[in-house]
Amino acid sequence: MMPVPVSVITGPLGVGKTTAILDLLRQRGDGRWAVLVNEFGRVGIDGAVLAEGGVEVRELPGGCVCCAQGPQLQVALVRILRELRPARLLIEPSGLALPGAILDLLRRPGIAEAVAVRATITLVDAARFAAGAWRDYDADHAQVDAADVLVGNRADRATAAELDAFRAAAAELWPPKAVVATTSYGALDPAWLDLDPTPRAPSLQILRHADHAASERGWVWPVEAVFDRGRALALVQSLLLADGPLGVAAARVKGLLRTERGWLRLDGVDERVEVWPFQRRTDSRLEVIAPPAADWAAVEAAVEAARLR
Repeated sequence: MMPVPVSVITGPLGVGKTTAILDLLRQRGDGRWAVLVNEFGRVGIDGAVLAEGGVEVRELPGGCVCCAQGPQLQVALVRILRELRPARLLIEPSGLALPGAILDLLRRPGIAEAVAVRATITLVDAARFAAGAWRDYDADHAQVDAADVLVGNRADRATAAELDAFRAAAAELWPPKAVVATTSYGALDPAWLDLDPTPRAPSLQILRHADHAASERGWVWPVEAVFDRGRALALVQSLLLADGPLGVAAARVKGLLRTERGWLRLDGVDERVEVWPFQRRTDSRLEVIAPPAADWAAVEAAVEAARLR
């Protein structure tokens, strides 16, 4: 049996996820599709709406699939894959859900072999995004972090300046999104459902750039790589110090790392490191910008020493 392509379509409450999925269903062509929908309320409205699209719908009302409904989500997934055997599965979490936990579940042994995880699509309100209020809410922040495709919906209600501001704000996100787009009425490009969640990283990639003012190295590890949280934090802090492994102080350190205690986003500058939980769950990566005299061989050894596997 071929793995079932699975796409998570997420976004804040009321942003238009159900409308977007209905639009995709109208364009689906042949083949049985299934939708797993979760609503915070106990009365499943979205599931009833999606059922009108002529597809198999399974609901998990009364919670968010990232926490209280976690076990139920796994059971629902297994049943869909075994009983329905869909050609494609769409998952619509509640607007309060943290999508990283869903992506983790899709990669668990026993499920990972039966699915092919595709790009996560996150819808946001284009006019409100540039104002940055989404950064103040854990769920909204997690949904933007998790996005491979970031879609500014309700473009018809936004001014040209607001749309330009949305694109500018989206361009500053790190790592860059595979697609940044604007749309109205939740209209999505079906081709996004077949995008890989990130460029494949079968082994360590070292990206090099140097000029007279600065040098840069970047590392990318597959999702299976795990770092020791304490050693990783200490490493990033040491890279910002003149007596650290670089031999000079780095101008900037950024990281997205899977640790034994969860995923982290790290941002280091001026001897200060800020740390946040992270939701993307697709690969680990580290980027360092430093003066040309940096001892990169010592850094690469220190980076590898911070890995558990």
